[in-house]
Amino acid sequence: IQGPYFGRLTPGTPLRIRNTYAATEYATWYGYVRRWPHSYPGAGTDAVARVEATDALGWLLEQTSPTTPFGIAIDAAKPRLGRGDFVIRPVMTVDAATGALMTSETIKPGTTIQFQVRDAATAHDDLALLVAAQQLQEPPAAALLFSCNRRGSRMFGRPGHDAEFIAERLVHPPLAGFHCAGEIGPLGGRSRVHTETASLALFRATRPGPAIG
Repeated sequence: IQGPYFGRLTPGTPLRIRNTYAATEYATWYGYVRRWPHSYPGAGTDAVARVEATDALGWLLEQTSPTTPFGIAIDAAKPRLGRGDFVIRPVMTVDAATGALMTSETIKPGTTIQFQVRDAATAHDDLALLVAAQQLQEPPAAALLFSCNRRGSRMFGRPGHDAEFIAERLVHPPLAGFHCAGEIGPLGGRSRVHTETASLALFRATRPGPAIG
């Protein structure tokens, strides 16, 4: 198959069906492509491609692992949601009969959620962005690091990624901590229990105040 879409018609490509009524165009279906089987019904003619697609739930049922993460928006009223706007939770299982998702969090009706992708490069960039702000201050006297047990070699391809990066960027302070299945840290103005993240506590020496007397 040749054309402008050659090589781009891969499984998971978003698909939208639109219809026009009374000169107004409406999107009537959203989904994802499962595959693009094609055939050649006649010699010397163009290939015929058939699109097999499914809705978002069907795609999720096919792709979900027991720990697929999704984010719960802490402020759904924001005009654009992005980095730092979600509390991450895992999808534990999916009920194919009812379309229900089981998770570890109680979610109220109307809550905005967004499914997430585990990506080592983005996780590294997020950590680098947060550590860069700390490099503008005095080097810490010590640090405690609590990193999700899913941020190890299965994500970064080697153990100790977070600890090594922080030690290198912050001039090797004494560093202790452990991997865990739930990290406490601030987000949206209050402390929350997180997953898929790393929480870092830095300790800096206080400067003595002016002498009195």
